[in-house]
Amino acid sequence: MAATAVFLVTVPLHRDWFDVGVYYGTVNDWIHGGGRIYDYLRPGTHYGFTYPPFAAVCMLPMALVGWPVAVAVSIGLSTAAAALLLHWLAGPAIRRAGWCGWFAFTVAGCLFALLEPVRDTVSFGQVNLVLVALVFADARLLTAARDDDDGRGGSRGSGSGPGSGGSRGAEGLAPEPSAPGGLLDAQGQRRIGLDAAQGLLVGGEPEGADPGSGGGDGRGGHLGGDRHRGRPLAPRLARCAGVGIGLATAIKLTPALFIGYLLVTRRWRAACVAVGTAAAATLLAARIAPGASRTYWTEALWDTDRIGSLSYVSNQSLQGILARLQPGEPERAAWLLCVLAVLAVWAWRARRAAADGDDWAGFALTGLAACLVSPITWVHHLVWAVPALALLADTALRRGHRPLLGASCGLYVLLCSSVVWLWRWNSTGVGAFLGANLYVWITLGLLIALPGRERDRSGAPDPRPRTAPAPAA
Repeated sequence: MAATAVFLVTVPLHRDWFDVGVYYGTVNDWIHGGGRIYDYLRPGTHYGFTYPPFAAVCMLPMALVGWPVAVAVSIGLSTAAAALLLHWLAGPAIRRAGWCGWFAFTVAGCLFALLEPVRDTVSFGQVNLVLVALVFADARLLTAARDDDDGRGGSRGSGSGPGSGGSRGAEGLAPEPSAPGGLLDAQGQRRIGLDAAQGLLVGGEPEGADPGSGGGDGRGGHLGGDRHRGRPLAPRLARCAGVGIGLATAIKLTPALFIGYLLVTRRWRAACVAVGTAAAATLLAARIAPGASRTYWTEALWDTDRIGSLSYVSNQSLQGILARLQPGEPERAAWLLCVLAVLAVWAWRARRAAADGDDWAGFALTGLAACLVSPITWVHHLVWAVPALALLADTALRRGHRPLLGASCGLYVLLCSSVVWLWRWNSTGVGAFLGANLYVWITLGLLIALPGRERDRSGAPDPRPRTAPAPAA
């Protein structure tokens, strides 16, 4: 912790809270100076507010506090969002491995803080981590809803009764009267006792089950997918899936692709909730600031010069590659073709992940695609790629696959290295094509090759000793 703190305090490229300064100045000029949101420029720069008006409405409390408090609140929100993400993304692996919780989370937090996108998000005072947490809260709700349906023998499963665990193949568990207090697999062999089966519904793994198998349904012990010990999320709360995506989209347009994920995976209710939430937030902003809303949707949104140069090395998107290859005005047709190709790969992989019951992988793939197709993806926007990196490491640990674990460690080191800045002033030549766009290649590689998480299809009984079956209810 001490080494991480020293590095973060002394690291080069600290951004001096630049973006939170833009937010703070915009809101204060709007409220106290009578200015217009999209006319404000931070003194000495040509950078102004670039988000939708609803983001400015959310930041109105900044007008009531001083600059030090605004910075402290920004750090606090990013820290809280990071803690939630670590709980969701790293927690299942930590519990599955039986590591000391506080120590493992401390190490995970230090590793997380060293990633360049995370460092930049915090030192800029950006909102990225908060938006990622909002979106992945919906992933958790969707997973809870699916698990609740599976646990009650929903239409997706071939197992019958609440103890089926939602298994979708011939291996589904089914109650068997001839084995009191137990459940049988497809081969008629007892797998788990009644108490353990009840544990599957409320969280954790059944006693005697392989921790790596996810407790019998192939997902419970996986990244982001293990159910809480205790009572499951209330069905009413699960019905709110889409609210986080809608709010994030109203604050910043990049998360809009997650609405696309809900559509291509036929999550109609969640998609409607997300669209309705985004529309309601946008209309609220239009009611509060009608002039700013008109300016944003008709002028500011289409003016990419407000955001920065497309060819700047920090732009780690497909558009950034093309702009560095062709300085000035990159070929728009080539960019559109690249975007369509990436979206095709994303849609195919996202649908497969959802069909396998792995919304966490689907959301991780969507974050990668959003970074690639966005016209501008600054390095700090790549926090959307962090869940995919966590998923890769989790898969390697579960499988005990050393080459895959080595690959995830190598990618982590590269994403901490700030190596792309070596080509800040000169992005020409083959070396620059590979090095200046390194984060794009990483994102594209993860989108194409991120391994899916396999379910246990063997149907074989757990070979480890089991406790005696519980009495029949």
